[in-house]
Amino acid sequence: AFIVTFFHMSSLNYLELINISFIGNFLHFIKKIGNCGVDIFLFLSGIGLYLSMSKNNLKKYYKNRFIKIIPKYLVVLIMFSFFVTEMDLLNIIRTLFGVSFFVDGVRDGWYIAFIIFLYLIFPLIYKFLKKYDLFFLFFALLVLVLFNFYLYVLL
Repeated sequence: AFIVTFFHMSSLNYLELINISFIGNFLHFIKKIGNCGVDIFLFLSGIGLYLSMSKNNLKKYYKNRFIKIIPKYLVVLIMFSFFVTEMDLLNIIRTLFGVSFFVDGVRDGWYIAFIIFLYLIFPLIYKFLKKYDLFFLFFALLVLVLFNFYLYVLL
């Protein structure tokens, strides 16, 4: 979380204010690896989802995800839409359901839209992973690489 937060804060250009070379070099290094923080978080989230699916049924899994994500996301989205971008109701709904990210390439709130999508499809991934073990893992990796390429071309 620190790496991701620092990466986003680095756009404030406060790195130039630090004159101590060791600290400045360390902070520049953290900024360079900032994108890895999202990957690490997604990996750890995947482990947590696997454990959650192992001990819960499908209904409980979706209920837990809904309670943990949607209310907080709604509050932030509504505040963001009124105070930062002045979105209309249609754009709020499109952003809420990830349509603006997946279709239009709008990156505001991309992470939440992406994580909600992953939460929705994870039970299917879990089912295949339990059934096909490593074969499915390699297949899923291929799909993720292709999806990543799609996002790269889209955005």
